[in-house]
Amino acid sequence: MKRMISLVIAIAMLVTLSTFVHANEEASTAIVLKDIENHWGAVDIQEAVNKGYVNGYSDLTFKPNNPVTRAEFIKMAVVALGIDYSQGSDGTKWYEAYVNAAITHKYISSTEYSTGNYNTQMTREEMAAVAVRAIGLTAKSKEEYMYVAASKGLITGVGNGQLAADKTTTRAQSVSIIERIIRVQKGEQLPVDAAAVANAEKAMNAPKDPWGRAIRTTNLPKNYKDFPYILEQWPNAMYELKLDSLEETAAEVQKSDYNQQAVAQWAQKVEAWGNHLLNVDYHTIDQNWAEGYLEHILNPSENSAKKYITKVKENKIQIEGKLQVEPSIVQLASGTYHIRVYYKFRILTSNTDEFVIDDMYYKTGVYKKNTWYEGYADVKLSTNVLQGTWHNYKVSSLASIFKQGNAMEIK
Repeated sequence: MKRMISLVIAIAMLVTLSTFVHANEEASTAIVLKDIENHWGAVDIQEAVNKGYVNGYSDLTFKPNNPVTRAEFIKMAVVALGIDYSQGSDGTKWYEAYVNAAITHKYISSTEYSTGNYNTQMTREEMAAVAVRAIGLTAKSKEEYMYVAASKGLITGVGNGQLAADKTTTRAQSVSIIERIIRVQKGEQLPVDAAAVANAEKAMNAPKDPWGRAIRTTNLPKNYKDFPYILEQWPNAMYELKLDSLEETAAEVQKSDYNQQAVAQWAQKVEAWGNHLLNVDYHTIDQNWAEGYLEHILNPSENSAKKYITKVKENKIQIEGKLQVEPSIVQLASGTYHIRVYYKFRILTSNTDEFVIDDMYYKTGVYKKNTWYEGYADVKLSTNVLQGTWHNYKVSSLASIFKQGNAMEIK
């Protein structure tokens, strides 16, 4: 009997030791990310990586401040929230199954994004809309979605309660809001950023422009009379850029021959053109990229596009960025309409410094690799009268994002 008891004790000790060793082996193989230790989102990032709906990079970094595309955020949300995405994909696009699952569960609609596509970088207000729907609520406008998200603690300000609604969503912000969605779904009441809630409520109740965006009436730029209104979402720098040879200001254009439908068509073409221009990868660039780029330009040069593709491949050029159109700022200069844009980019790799971006006004020796730049520009527009009754609104073949000065490094 004593021998049996001793044997049982010995077996129990071996099992305990084995469990301890196994646990420590698992702990020793846990991913330790090198660049999140002092980051505000470190806890949520580590939790997300542990759950497996987002990964770090092979160099053991997470790159928490990198932007996220709509497709990437939707995939993270669908996987993290346990949505079945096994159906509804023909395999042509890697993200299609996740997008279809999100549409089925009404996290997004099939017509959610009027400009760009699922590879376009996601804005904070787009992220807020997905989050609000994921907890079973809805809203009537972008501003109301931001208000609901802020009042439920799903989203907080980026400093002094500023919402930065139109700014890019980062990897850290993405996992943070997804973790908050999970907590709300479990019945937890989250703390809120009171300043962010107040700002969101103000934006929701503020006067709106024809696109439903909040207009501000304080801290206006000196040349505010040149514009039909000043928007909450843009700093004064957006308005203070001066267009050379200006004939009609944005305010004058809107009073005379302004056509909102035409401007909407122009804006869509310019945004698609700009997002092709600023997203280039020598691994994948091909004729499909060229067609997507050229289709938005009036009288494009196919030969020039082919030469650029060859240059990208030979010099291993990689660029990432975004371009956002401001449809209320259409001005006339030198007999041609221009539309104002905000753009942001960085050059990841390139073995040359000449015309890394396919823009005739790109300046050699100005832009450093792996450094973000942002700026504003007036993009030249064109029209082509078809059948004498309607216009084909496109980007001019002389359009540039660099003509009116260089983008500034983001500090």
